[in-house]
Parts: sequence; structure tokens; C-alpha cells
Amino acid sequence: MILKKMVKSINYIIPKKNIISFSSIPDYSDNSQAIFNYIIKNRTDINDKYSYVWHINDSKKIELIKAIIDKEDLNINVKIVKKGSLKSIFSFLRSKYIFSTHGMHNGITCFEKQKQIMLWHGMPLKTIGYMNKDDRKYGAPKGSYFSINGEIFKPIFEKSFLCEGDKVHINGQPRNDYLLSKDIDENKINNLFGYDFREYKNIMFMPTYRKGNDGKGHVDSNIDENKLFSISKDEWKEMDGVLCKSNKKLIVKPHPLESLTNLNYLDDCKNIVLINDNDILKNNLQLYEILSISDELITDYSSVFIDYLLIDKPICFYIPDFEEYNTRRGFVFENVLENLPGCLCKDIRELIECIESDEDLYMEKRKSLNNLYNDIKINKSSQKILEDLKI
Repeated sequence: MILKKMVKSINYIIPKKNIISFSSIPDYSDNSQAIFNYIIKNRTDINDKYSYVWHINDSKKIELIKAIIDKEDLNINVKIVKKGSLKSIFSFLRSKYIFSTHGMHNGITCFEKQKQIMLWHGMPLKTIGYMNKDDRKYGAPKGSYFSINGEIFKPIFEKSFLCEGDKVHINGQPRNDYLLSKDIDENKINNLFGYDFREYKNIMFMPTYRKGNDGKGHVDSNIDENKLFSISKDEWKEMDGVLCKSNKKLIVKPHPLESLTNLNYLDDCKNIVLINDNDILKNNLQLYEILSISDELITDYSSVFIDYLLIDKPICFYIPDFEEYNTRRGFVFENVLENLPGCLCKDIRELIECIESDEDLYMEKRKSLNNLYNDIKINKSSQKILEDLKI
């Protein structure tokens, strides 16, 4: 407590320089990486005036991220530091702007001369922050600016982060600029997948986590130790057989906070591809670039479906633990199942039927819910946020 007060006092008096800090989970990803890329490639006026600092959790990734940034050959001033180090804290204290997906040095108060922009990492379907009973004891990241997809999320962010309404702005999420872009490097995606994606119908499987690995002890539903994402080894093989017959590929992307076991269940599956955040980073891709070329999405309670509505493609929800998840974690909307625009699969049989089918029965519901959730439907979120901040 004494140390926090000291740092707070130092932050109040320390001069702010023309420095912009960035952080994300996973490192160098998501909304923070998207707005950083937009700045360095489109805003030479900012590049000339400001230097940049990326705060990284995994110091082993520093050289890789530096190489990726240097490859752009844009002659910009970027430092990469280990988050929590003295260099990280000092850079944070001197920064005029801080962009993050999960907050950064959350115990340090930012004052008027310093803007902490909470880009967050998705519009909530499940409870977060102060709306979540398990998170209340940890509090929630503080910010001076929040960007959301639509008006419907404004009261949710106010309750979740205990912030004033004038701090919440409807400018969308920078990562959706990738989702809506046509400028995609197909060779990088083919290299990541290990095949030419255009030769198949590609289904993304992106479940949220059940047991978090962030040290907070989250367990949102019981984990069957003999299954992977509530699917047994034999069921994965059966699903793979259906995919092979229908010339479809299933790209499995685990949540970065998921504590995973039994990944070897996918080893002998010909048409199921497992990718992780390290794979994506090494190929210098952004997850939403990959998502943009997919033909269908399978998820559960992840907010990814809200973004996916922007490209109007079929969505399937695999929710075998709905009752338990609703009791343990809970949702920000009442009657949440009515707000899911796709087939609701309560068991593996229903999921396999959904994968096998080529019918699209939810076009009207997707359109209706896209209008409800997403006020920003163009790839201009990075631009709009920077204009709003007057950077």
C-alpha cells in the first residue's frame, strides 16, 4: 500500500514525454497491436513526434517482436521492455498515452496529463470486472477512455469498470479493421495452416476458457479430464471423419487463458488444425486476419461471435455446459440464448450435425443482432479512436 502511494505520487509529478505505451495479452496482439500497426503505417505525423514502447510479459518474445517491427522498415523509434521491470514502470510513468487490452500497471493511478486507453479484448457476453462475483476482489482495470462496439454495451462497461459514461466511446475495436479488410496476405495464412485454405471450407473453432491460467483461480465449469473442450478423443476422430467427407477443415484456436490438456487428441486428425498464439505471432499474422478468411465460426460464450457478425457468416454455438456456466459465471444479458444467432448445440451429436450441414438458417437473426451489437460496421476503428483522442 505504501509503495502504491509512492508510485502514485511520483506519477503525479513526473513529466510526461511524447511516448505512447502499448500492452496486450497475448503479447503483441489484438486491439493494441492493431492500433499500433495503423499508427506506424498511416500516421507519419505521430511517428515523427512520438516514440513507442511495447510492454511484454514473455521476455523470450522480445527479439521476435523486434524483428517483426523492424521488417516494416518504417524508421520508427520503438522499445520493447519486460512488463513490470523498472524500465517498464519508468516508461509507463513518462507516457502520455497508454493503450492496453487488459489494463497495465493497474495499481498506478493515471492523471489528466496521461490517458490510459482501455481497448479491452471483446464486447462482453459473460460477466467481467465488477459485474463478476469472482473478479470483484481483484477489482477491474482503470481507464480514462474505453472504446466499444455499440450503445448497448455502454451501461455494461460503466458497471463492469465503475467508470463514468463520458469515458465510454462508440468507436469499435481496432482488431475489427483486420476482420473487415480485404488486404490479407494469403501466403502467410497458408503457411500457418499447412495447406491452401481456398481448397477447403474452413471452420474456426474458438471456445472461451473454463479454467483460467491467469492466477485468479477462475473455474467457470467443471473440466472433464478425459476430454478436450468437452469432446472425447473418439468424438474428435468421428468429427474428423465428417470433415474429410465434406472437404472441410476445422481450425482449432484455444483461448490464451485456457489451461489445456489432451491436445494430443488432435494428432491423428487429418482435417483438424490446431493453432496457437505463438504460431500466429511467428507468422506475423493477427488472429482477425485469419478469422476474416474463414467460412464459419464455432464458439460458445466468447465475445468473438459479436465481431464475427460484421462479416455475416454462419455461427454455431457449442454449449454443453450452459446451465453450469450460467450459474458459476453468469451473463451480462438476460435470456442470453435468445441473443445467440446460430444453432445451439448441447451435445456432440448436435455439433457434428451442424458441421455436416451446409444450410444457413440464421441470416435474418444475424442481421438483426449485428444491428443491435455493432454500431461501427466499417474498418475505421483505429482512425476514429485516434481522431477522438486528438492524437
